[in-house]
Amino acid sequence: MRPAVTRCFAAVEFDDGTRERLRRLLRAAREQDGGVRWVRPAGLHATLAFLGDQPPEHVQRFGDALEAAGRGRAAIPVQVGGLGGFPSSKAARVVFVGVTDPTGGLLALHADLAARFAAAGFVDEERAFHPHVTLGRVRDGKVAIDRLGSDLDRSDLALVAGSVTRVVLFRSDLEPGGAVYTPLRVVNLGDSP
Repeated sequence: MRPAVTRCFAAVEFDDGTRERLRRLLRAAREQDGGVRWVRPAGLHATLAFLGDQPPEHVQRFGDALEAAGRGRAAIPVQVGGLGGFPSSKAARVVFVGVTDPTGGLLALHADLAARFAAAGFVDEERAFHPHVTLGRVRDGKVAIDRLGSDLDRSDLALVAGSVTRVVLFRSDLEPGGAVYTPLRVVNLGDSP
């Protein structure tokens, strides 16, 4: 019998003001629809590493690695704003809000966590790290981000200062209404070791 596995990923979450701003933008985007399956407001985060299906002993090791990477680390200043799309803004399959890392703190956290995950047995797909918050995935075909963005309030899209305040190991359960994320391990940045 195959052991139970957990689909999981590591991500960062933002300060309260930034989370509320992202929720407002998500609400406004949902009103436009545009053929996009929007994420649940509780699921707004920036992914650091998608770990996929893992057996329980790996999940434990990845949680320990996440705690070690986040422990004693200060909150990370970021800027959040603007719409983008993967693979391109002209023909997006994924709609996202950009995250800029002016101090390099988020990149340093990502690199530290990647090294710790590798030591714990995870083989990364070696994709370049582009911090972003996914808002939705296009249901059929592709969407032009400029068309979607033109219907949204410019103030919601403006680049604003915020901070990364938590590093989280999430379980991801795929359900008909979209993925549901459950925190398995949480490290609040700025806490003393």
